[in-house]
Amino acid sequence: MTGGNKIRKLEYILADAKEKGADTIVTTGGLQSNHTKITAAFAIKLGFKPILLLNGREPEVKKANLFINDLLGVEVRYIQVGNQKEMNQALDMVARKLKEEGKRPYVIPVGGSKGLGSLGYIDAYHELESQRRKMNLNFDWEFITTGSGGTFAGIYMGHLIHGSESKLVGVSPWLPAGEIRDQIIDCINEGAKYMDHSFLRYSSKVDPLTIHIDDQFIGEGYGKPTRAGMHALKLIAFTEGILLDHVYTAKTMACLLHYVETGIIEKKSKYYFGILVPQQGCLL
Repeated sequence: MTGGNKIRKLEYILADAKEKGADTIVTTGGLQSNHTKITAAFAIKLGFKPILLLNGREPEVKKANLFINDLLGVEVRYIQVGNQKEMNQALDMVARKLKEEGKRPYVIPVGGSKGLGSLGYIDAYHELESQRRKMNLNFDWEFITTGSGGTFAGIYMGHLIHGSESKLVGVSPWLPAGEIRDQIIDCINEGAKYMDHSFLRYSSKVDPLTIHIDDQFIGEGYGKPTRAGMHALKLIAFTEGILLDHVYTAKTMACLLHYVETGIIEKKSKYYFGILVPQQGCLL
């Protein structure tokens, strides 16, 4: 069951739901959201009832993740809202109604982006650093796809903890840089509450000006391919045998290639492209 970068977040989030005695998991995303699909699968495995709020019209034919949701027997409710804030407001409304019915809902925001989920990406950065040392590598740049901010927040915290000197770049596939930056800071502040007091000396160094988000590669919007992204997707498939996706990682690779081609990154530099899979970082 593929889940992209969501599984690391869910390891912490669903454990919290168990601890709090929840019986229902409510979350939201786009029609073909990987986050909602994998959340539903793990929720069922752990004994929760998942309810998914998917943003868009219900199609006549269910394909891809929508087909998998049907296979899982998940309750799906279709909503039509304009932005992420409204999606999370819809979550809160459903949670209130469930409580009135005597249920114990646990709400997971878009992409699982909350401070608790970001802790999974501190773990990921620890693993990346371990791999880097074993391979005797040093990175000058690190590029991370930054959708709703939770993954980047964890990577950023790991970056601070390890005292990494590389330049960290988050590449947005859909939201303006300022909006994502605010979400990242919220996740960092919330995540810090779950860590021991030693992290306070790192969290005090969090400066919005050091959170570099590039939103130049969004194109026409979320899920819509760009010419630069498709060029990057085909180039990396042809030269490296690595398959990117047009929604997220192709746009991030397009940014990396642009930085190299325009001289922002010196050709002698080494960089890490942030495809983070369930159990390991992929070094490219």
